[in-house]
Amino acid sequence: MSFLRSFRPLALSFFGLSLPSTRQTSSTASTCTRYLWRQPSPAATRESPFPLVFVRAKGIPSEPTEEIWADWSGMFAEKGYTGIEIDITAPSSTEETTKSVLDSMTTMLASQIRLMAIPFAPIIISSGPASTMLTQNYISSHPASGLVLVNPLEGEKADEMFDYEPSFPILVVNGGNRGGRLARAAEAGTGRGGKGVEVESIVDGERGEKTRVVSTSHFAMNDAYI
Repeated sequence: MSFLRSFRPLALSFFGLSLPSTRQTSSTASTCTRYLWRQPSPAATRESPFPLVFVRAKGIPSEPTEEIWADWSGMFAEKGYTGIEIDITAPSSTEETTKSVLDSMTTMLASQIRLMAIPFAPIIISSGPASTMLTQNYISSHPASGLVLVNPLEGEKADEMFDYEPSFPILVVNGGNRGGRLARAAEAGTGRGGKGVEVESIVDGERGEKTRVVSTSHFAMNDAYI
């Protein structure tokens, strides 16, 4: 039996992240519960044409409930990046499978990114197992100029979920060493413009200042070639 077909209903498991089995209401539709646009700082020495989309999957236990991207989007704004913080909340139906939930959330994320009406595909940033699953599902069928995965789910489970080719700039923070396709791609190295997978370690927490500096430096070097 394939991995996808062996999923239990969402009420039981979301890649090991247990979800409550009872809710006040039931819906099969995902919703956008946060959409915050941050303009580049006028003091930035240059303005990047590639917007950054900070994605958070909500409605999944173990994912942070507090606002998590303000420091990141603020630092990138100082460097000349447009930042958009988007929260996508999972449908509340307890009858959905993991794949159908991801697809529903991906459809909502794609619709919000289309509303940006931007000339260049964005750089997508996410943190944690559920949020990085959502963004990887998104780039499997939608364009992106780059992808940052902070502490993502890796290994065989992720390989069976996603079929995108890691041939564009991908930065994996605190990952890439747990086996699977991303780890193998990282071993192959990167090409011109950072195309391929690079791996960096976290030294001060998933969204700490030094982690932000690593990501800022990565795109400062590469976005001229994306």
